[in-house]
Amino acid sequence: MSSNGLVGGYPDGTYQPDRTVARAEYAVFMARVIQFEREAAIQVKDWNKLISYMTVSEQVGQMLMPDIRQWNGRATTTVNEGLKRNLQDQNVGGLILFEKNIVDAEQVTTFTHHIRNQTGDIPLFLGIDQEGGVIRRIPGGTNLPGQMALGATGDPALAEAAGRLTGEELKALGFQVNFAPVLDVNSNPDNPIIGMRSFSSNAELVTQLGLAMIKGLHLSDVIAGVKHFPGHGDTSVDSHLGLPVLTHARDRLDAVELKPFKAAIKEGVDMIMTAHIAFPAIDNEQVTSRKDGTQVPLPATLSRKVLTGLLREELQYKGLIISDAFTMKGISEHFGETEAVRRAAAAGVDIILMPQDVSTAHQALIQAVNNGTLSKERVHEAVQRILTVKSKYHLFESSPSLAQKLSELKTIIGSDAHLQVERSIAERAVTVLAGAEDKGIETIRASDRVVIVASDANQAEQLQQQLKQTVGKASIQTETVVLNSNTMKTLLQNVNKADYVLMASYQFRNVASQFRWEEMQLFINELNQRQVRYTLLSLGNPYEIFHLHNVRSALAVYGKQEPNTLAAIKVLLGQLEAKGKLPMDSEQSGE
Repeated sequence: MSSNGLVGGYPDGTYQPDRTVARAEYAVFMARVIQFEREAAIQVKDWNKLISYMTVSEQVGQMLMPDIRQWNGRATTTVNEGLKRNLQDQNVGGLILFEKNIVDAEQVTTFTHHIRNQTGDIPLFLGIDQEGGVIRRIPGGTNLPGQMALGATGDPALAEAAGRLTGEELKALGFQVNFAPVLDVNSNPDNPIIGMRSFSSNAELVTQLGLAMIKGLHLSDVIAGVKHFPGHGDTSVDSHLGLPVLTHARDRLDAVELKPFKAAIKEGVDMIMTAHIAFPAIDNEQVTSRKDGTQVPLPATLSRKVLTGLLREELQYKGLIISDAFTMKGISEHFGETEAVRRAAAAGVDIILMPQDVSTAHQALIQAVNNGTLSKERVHEAVQRILTVKSKYHLFESSPSLAQKLSELKTIIGSDAHLQVERSIAERAVTVLAGAEDKGIETIRASDRVVIVASDANQAEQLQQQLKQTVGKASIQTETVVLNSNTMKTLLQNVNKADYVLMASYQFRNVASQFRWEEMQLFINELNQRQVRYTLLSLGNPYEIFHLHNVRSALAVYGKQEPNTLAAIKVLLGQLEAKGKLPMDSEQSGE
């Protein structure tokens, strides 16, 4: 070898004995060898071999799944320099998209296609929260009524159909991961964040419908990322805003919270999302909060006892563990980004979702590996699982052309078959919350003068339009009023002129017991006293009957989307029978 070269050159990839080459040429050759070996490993799915040719930066990058909502103050709807930097500098293994990233079906399909073309030999997970109901991201797609609506139908076949059509639409749009279904058992009516996102307060019903929805997603070749392990259903604190603590004993956790997850593991679910919730019965470790220096319990996302001890070793889970978002205050307020990322990875998290700063998270993992606080074996285990699941769902295979994807959208997104499932769920979910035993609910006559009352003007107008369209007669008289303390006098004046009052109630993202029930109760008392026909229409969490008294007529539809409200209108007009069953145990109401 000379002072500036190497013997045995390979300038064009061929061996030439006795030729001296520059180090740059040798580097190019070695890069070609490494790429050849990587491609060969991918071809035969030898993930250990592939990992051996990945840098530490690439390996820990696979464990990061950031959001890309904005860059330089603008919504990210196309591939920009910020996104390219994440892919190139941090080698991220996946991305989660939100409403800000989505304009319409054609745009997001084009966007995901171009994102895919930015990656190297290891494809990205592209994920989204498309639970249906109150948590949905895709405009123009099928508008499913939501998980509690499915709970009211009690029909696993509908849950499977919901999962399958959701998967078909997401797959067509370029997504491979759906963070759904929610397997939390909503046993606490004061839960401010789960509520109607859950199938039921009954663990058995959650299990049945959850497994059916998982099956439907899998039939569409989409990964079901079930959540939030070990269970977020019995909390009165939103982990987006604080750190909830669930103090139940282990036997109760086994009977309720863990039951759906155990069943999903048995059926081979490939991804489980953790909860930023402390479970002292499993891990009672206390740590010092960076927020105020107090002692706080360790949340499941950062707990080795929960993730490795319980989930991996005891429950024998083999799939991917992904964290809930690291931007949520249950994590972000009490732990710095560097500490939280290291703790999560060491505890057993394979993919960290939405780090606050992806560059900081990436460097934290690299440093942890280099200084030995995070073992290389732990990283290799995580990356091997990631690569295995990516292969299982055919991410390494070539995708159709963009033109072909766009042409197929019209036959998939919001197709007639999908919309029929949407209608079936909505119509079968309508539930009588209160009504006379002999007459049922109070129905609307086409000749009635109807006053529609809601806390939101848009919601009142939606109900008004659906009522007029469904009646099919121009003669029906309707009026809308927004309910608040300032309009109560006007509202009561309008009631005197009304034949029928349709009162919409929507409670979600707040503690049910702290909702403005007094105002609604005063109005119901007036309707009862004046003998006006009415129905209270529950559009959110169906807990009105737990807090209101002497309600003569009430329906629950478990969502304020158009399919849900239209089904309610049909029932109120006598065109449809309310066959749904309240998907909550009677003891939840204190009865």
